[in-house]
Amino acid sequence: MRAIVAALALLMHAAVAGADPQWVRTLGVDDGFCEFGVRSVEQTSDGGYVLAGWVEDCSTVDRDAWIAKLDTNGALLWQKSYGGNADDEATVLRRTTDGGFLLAGVTKSFADPDGDFWCVRLDSNGKVKWQKSYGGKNEEWLYSAEQTSDGGFILVGRAEDVTPATGQDAWCVRINSTGGLVWERSYGGIYPDAAFSVVQAADGGFAFVGWSDTAETTGMDAWLAKTNSSGTLEWVKSYDGGTDHDDGFYALRPADDGGYLAAGFTRRLFSTDGGAWFVRLDSAGALLWQRRIGKTLDRLSAVRETSDGFILAGTTSSYGSGYDEDFTGIKIDKLGNILWARRYGGTWDEGASAVQPTRDAGFILAGTSPSFTGGDDQGLAIRLSASGTISTCTKFAKSFSRRPATPATTIWDTTFVTGLVKPTVKGTKAKTATATAVTATPCK
Repeated sequence: MRAIVAALALLMHAAVAGADPQWVRTLGVDDGFCEFGVRSVEQTSDGGYVLAGWVEDCSTVDRDAWIAKLDTNGALLWQKSYGGNADDEATVLRRTTDGGFLLAGVTKSFADPDGDFWCVRLDSNGKVKWQKSYGGKNEEWLYSAEQTSDGGFILVGRAEDVTPATGQDAWCVRINSTGGLVWERSYGGIYPDAAFSVVQAADGGFAFVGWSDTAETTGMDAWLAKTNSSGTLEWVKSYDGGTDHDDGFYALRPADDGGYLAAGFTRRLFSTDGGAWFVRLDSAGALLWQRRIGKTLDRLSAVRETSDGFILAGTTSSYGSGYDEDFTGIKIDKLGNILWARRYGGTWDEGASAVQPTRDAGFILAGTSPSFTGGDDQGLAIRLSASGTISTCTKFAKSFSRRPATPATTIWDTTFVTGLVKPTVKGTKAKTATATAVTATPCK
């Protein structure tokens, strides 16, 4: 086992008034059968958090969408799953202007068995208001969703069969506030293309990023595309880290000056090893500056702008600790200077999928980890201070035991979605679950 590069300490209540409440929380059912993963996190109006992803192998072998609500100290308030009698998964969760949520991802239960875009509209307590699926006869996979200025939503991902697609193309779908289709467009060429993140632009149009084989026939390039409000393509820019090597963007956010923040990976930038890749662009997609962080297979999954810079999250095997993968959190100032880059994890591979700045200038990282449950995937949320530390630690020290300590018994609320194509769902018998706080030896 490799050495851990930092120690994760649990502080369920801040000891000093005004201090950051830092904590680490595993999410799921630690019974040796259920597995969980986190794809998205949002802070709620009450100062708590809602996380979303997937759960599988609890009572049946199929996968369901899943959300969990935590209070500001990381205590589990409730969790719910949504799905039918085939695989369903949430890839993104977004707070909506009415205080509820949009849960978006992929369904094979309520649409084509190959998988379609899926949106589930929830109230603030996770109760289903409506659900809709979108797609054709082959596979569609949703990666990103955002609420639009008119109260509707924009969805992006990839599609295998949507006209006039030829092969796999990026696919954008705009819906209204009740899930009705406004328009759909596919973008791409004769080689595979995909969109992984979308934002609404200042002019009411949309911008999305991903990767494109069409843009670079000798390798995969990162790309940024801009459309008008009706989905008509206005321009496309590709970004190449090096000939014959793959590059891609997984995350896009609008910058406060009307430009864009894009994050992902490069496999050969500046004739060196690849790594996590952060790019600062103007409103026309022109490169302002870029940073490569880490090396080899490091990659970024999320980016958010803060008052003094940018916070990035992803997965790293760098920083001198062997080949296992861990969460990484990276803070960069407005000029592109790296303020800190930290690694968080256990003895197995884990990866961060989402990051959210908190109201007190701290951060929450969320993703998936098997390190604290003997190899079963569980959701993992880490509440960090403004400097990326947990407690007063500034470096990793001792590892965790594989089994978390201090279980707290809660009720597993199996609320399932019904309707659309297949109204028959699995049973809804409540299941006793454990919401477990991860404990660790303090840094020395």
